[in-house]
Amino acid sequence: GTKVTADSIKTKLLQDISVAESSNSTENLAMYGSGSSCSSSTSSRSNNNSERGNRYNRTKGVRCYSCNGYGHLSKSCPSLKNGSKEQKSSDTGNVKNVNKLRNQQSLFAAFSMQSYVNDEWYIDSGASEHLTTNCEVMNDVRKSSPMTISTANDGKMNTTTVGTVELPVIIDGSKSNVEVSKVYYVPNLKVNLLSVSQIVSKGSTVTFSNDGAKVINKHGDVIATASLVNNLFKLDISPRNGSVFTTRCNDQILWHRRMAHLNYDSLQKLNNGLVHGISFSSLGKPNVCEVCVVGKSHRSPFELSSSISTDVLDLIHSDLIGPVEVNSHAGSRYVLTFLDDFSRKSFVYFLKSKGEVAENFEF
Repeated sequence: GTKVTADSIKTKLLQDISVAESSNSTENLAMYGSGSSCSSSTSSRSNNNSERGNRYNRTKGVRCYSCNGYGHLSKSCPSLKNGSKEQKSSDTGNVKNVNKLRNQQSLFAAFSMQSYVNDEWYIDSGASEHLTTNCEVMNDVRKSSPMTISTANDGKMNTTTVGTVELPVIIDGSKSNVEVSKVYYVPNLKVNLLSVSQIVSKGSTVTFSNDGAKVINKHGDVIATASLVNNLFKLDISPRNGSVFTTRCNDQILWHRRMAHLNYDSLQKLNNGLVHGISFSSLGKPNVCEVCVVGKSHRSPFELSSSISTDVLDLIHSDLIGPVEVNSHAGSRYVLTFLDDFSRKSFVYFLKSKGEVAENFEF
């Protein structure tokens, strides 16, 4: 048989370590892409194995990582005490925290965008549902069971509205409309998201590359494409004209205001098909309209005055009105009035500022 020597054992070990390193590099990439927290620890093990092979001396034995001495391992090094153990524990914790942060950022990267256009859509593999921040593009709006959306900064967003959205996609220069069903309306969302899992559940396929992404239906036809913009896959759609938006927000108070604060019973009759173009779901008791409350209220009357004037200028009533929202042609924003109680003669002055009141009042 083959004679076993220390050199042959060392050569065999180095070969095994080299194979393990090349295997682990591919495995680490796949684990990081899937959001696994094992990537850093696996990489550390492969690096440690490689370094261990370089630190072995045939005559002196193994070499310590801590003191660089021979004959003992780092875990049994005399110079290694509690301090280094605490450092090792801290390093492990840091690796876990970094991986946790990476996972959150990869799943909710779109939530952290500082600027956005509410008609832009992004394909997101981390979103579990289709989400939109613009209710004006929704059709067939209806009430849904309450759902909470989690964001990367531990924030919460709630939604109770779902509908369909028709997207004007562009494929190789040609335009076509794609209807996306089961889209949830989240007002505080910063971007519109298309969920990969929801697309796949309908039988379609999503492919990603450095050139962008493609959505392919079950018949093999490309129904949508996306471009890679700032590490996000932005859907290729034609800009909508703001005048063609049809508001279908599930908001009774909005339609109440548009109908000049019409009472809710009459508004519900309009919603039941009396007119074309109004569509919203009844969400129970509507919110209180502050404008209606103020408009229907009245002020308490002034108490009757007991003073009686017997001559002109014995008693003067004055009032200052303003500032008014629209200036006069001369730039005035205030109206100052004087009324003589005895003669009922009135004087009216138009002022540009409150500071002009004293100039028009003569003792």
